[in-house]
Amino acid sequence: MSSGIYNQYTGYHNRQSIRLPGYDYSRPGCYFVTICIHDRKQNLLGKIIENKMILNEFGFIVKNEILKTAQMRPNVKIDEYVIMPHHCHIIYHLNGQRRGTLQRAPTGITAPMIALQYGTDPQTEEFGKPTTNSIPTIMRLTKSTATKQIIFLRNTPGY
Repeated sequence: MSSGIYNQYTGYHNRQSIRLPGYDYSRPGCYFVTICIHDRKQNLLGKIIENKMILNEFGFIVKNEILKTAQMRPNVKIDEYVIMPHHCHIIYHLNGQRRGTLQRAPTGITAPMIALQYGTDPQTEEFGKPTTNSIPTIMRLTKSTATKQIIFLRNTPGY
């Protein structure tokens, strides 16, 4: 896995995707996700004071959207989450029909091998064709609704 390329304009490394090519991210399992705010230069979601994260109104919007995900989707549970000043970490647990087995994203396995293992073709995301209840779709909707609310409160349309 590459650490990315340094971007001289933002001062951060451009992150490389760590998604497993061809993997069906709607499969049951636990998924650790990090969501960063744009350019990560401002503490948009709150402040750390005396080693405690103090959410501001934007941080509470993000928190509410994370928690609403589990309310709106019966197959999704939020195992843990933490909101930091300019990013958040979430562990999504997608439960499905298979029970009694530990589910995790395989490493070093190709999509055809995954299909053979599960007996189905993987549902992979395509541009403009989201996969229902997949991790990319859940993240996209969470980010979109939180962003719209924050833009409205900040009165920064188009930002």
